[in-house]
Amino acid sequence: MPMIELPQPTFSSAVVCVIVGIFTLKLVSVFLKRKGASASKSSRDDLDALSRCLVLFEDDKEEAVLFVHAAEIFQEKVAFAGFAEQFIRIYCGKGRFAQRLVQDDGDRPYWTQAADDWKPMDNISCIDEDITHEGLEKMLGDMCSTPLPTDKPLWRVVFLQNYKPRDSDVITSAFVWKYHHTIADGFTAMRHVVSHCTPVDETKTIEELFSTSRDVSARREKVSLSSIGTLISKFSNAVLKLVFLPKDPPNPCKPNYHLEKRSRRVCSFAGLGEEFSVKEIKKLARQASVGQSKKTTVNDILITAVFRTLAKYCEENPGKGGQTPEKLTAGMWVALNSGSPFEFAPTESKWGNEKLGVCYLNAPVKTIPAEEQLGAVHRGIRELIGSPEPYVANRVLSFFGALPHCIAKPWWDMTADKVTISLSNVPGPQAALRWPVNRHEDLKEQIPRTGLIRDLLFFVPPVLDVGNAVL
Repeated sequence: MPMIELPQPTFSSAVVCVIVGIFTLKLVSVFLKRKGASASKSSRDDLDALSRCLVLFEDDKEEAVLFVHAAEIFQEKVAFAGFAEQFIRIYCGKGRFAQRLVQDDGDRPYWTQAADDWKPMDNISCIDEDITHEGLEKMLGDMCSTPLPTDKPLWRVVFLQNYKPRDSDVITSAFVWKYHHTIADGFTAMRHVVSHCTPVDETKTIEELFSTSRDVSARREKVSLSSIGTLISKFSNAVLKLVFLPKDPPNPCKPNYHLEKRSRRVCSFAGLGEEFSVKEIKKLARQASVGQSKKTTVNDILITAVFRTLAKYCEENPGKGGQTPEKLTAGMWVALNSGSPFEFAPTESKWGNEKLGVCYLNAPVKTIPAEEQLGAVHRGIRELIGSPEPYVANRVLSFFGALPHCIAKPWWDMTADKVTISLSNVPGPQAALRWPVNRHEDLKEQIPRTGLIRDLLFFVPPVLDVGNAVL
């Protein structure tokens, strides 16, 4: 279904709309800083407003529906003992991965310390049997649809001791990591992983690889009345689009919002059909950029692959869940961080969603040539670059997170069911990296120095994911 044509607002109405919106958000920001009755507890760690929005609107309270999943593949076999020790050293000493989420005491949800008898190894397991790439995909599907116990920190790691890639007979190792979306978005998790890694090129540092100096003053343009009017118009249109975007109709790719007696969406992971290979995808991106005015990116290739997977799924399941429209809408999570994407500011929280926004991408799912589908995705993403949609969505979601549940829930239901799939637009590492265990001499035999991180893949599946609905 094509997106609706929105009327262009007049300049005066746009100004009034923006002023009222800013005033409202200012009032809400004051409300957000208020502490609940149990805030005086020393163990309480309140969620940011956006994270509250992600957990408040559930009917069953069994488990928050938004999770980030990461699949990381090593180039060689890795000893589980060394991996587990290093993982715990980095992530589980303090902070979100040592906390549990409380959301059933009649107050706003918050983080608090896990029980005294909880140990990080309670959330880490190892599979010693050989597992193929098809087995990895099935395991991802099981993890997507299996609730985590809410009396423990909301994350889980499954380590694959003997992983067999699809394109090689060499046995290596991998691990799959699932954690609650309010701990962090995929972008922040990627930044955290990279900040602990060691470059393969030992003459470089992480900062030298990823930090880019920007001459902000050279890019500063003269502010004019017309540019202010254009900016206000863009913000107004972004608000209208966020509120009035039509829902994707029922289709084979969109699980029912209500699954029998369960109110949350539960669905299995659908793979792209080929093993995730950064090298091959970059090669495709270079080939697709030939003769183009703007280069095709890795994200263009990945997102196109997702939509082609949707088209294939629709062909294999005709008439299931409704007719397939010409296009489907994806909700793309976007990081609003400024500066270098892999450099944390001194005052910045390393875990959280304060800087997370979302925008909508329309793309075709009918069977068309790959080049045509890639072009449609490429153009759609280019149109979203520089759009205020992610920022507006960030503010609107934070606004929802501040409202009482009884008021916010109907509005949330109106917007949460609009898209078919949720995509996390996460930049991958631009250089070869080693898992950070190599920084510690006492563990160097556990993970070989040549044991490079082969691939990193982050995605945000279940609530708006694609696949076969399961109970």
